[in-house]
Amino acid sequence: MDVMYKNLIEVITSKREEDNRGIYFIRGEDAEEFLSYKELYELAWRQKQCMIKKGLKAKTEVILQYEDNREFLILFLSRLQHKKEGNL
Repeated sequence: MDVMYKNLIEVITSKREEDNRGIYFIRGEDAEEFLSYKELYELAWRQKQCMIKKGLKAKTEVILQYEDNREFLILFLSRLQHKKEGNL
C-alpha cells in the first residue's frame, strides 16, 4: 500500500529510523556522500534545538546561503520542523 505524505517533514519523520536508506550527494566525478534518513533527521533536530537556544522566534525570516548541499538540506529541514511545530 502506497503511503501519501502531505509534506517533506512527514516523509523524513516517517523514515527517521532508517539508517540504510537516504540521500546521496555527488561530490565530484568519482565521489559521493551518503546521508541516511536517520542521520538527516537527527542532524536537523539538533540544528533546530540550536536555533531555539539562539532565540529564533516563530515567523522569523532567515536567508539560507550554503555552497554545501548537505548542510543546506539539514538547515532547511530544521526550519521546516520549527514551522510545523510552531517553534519557528
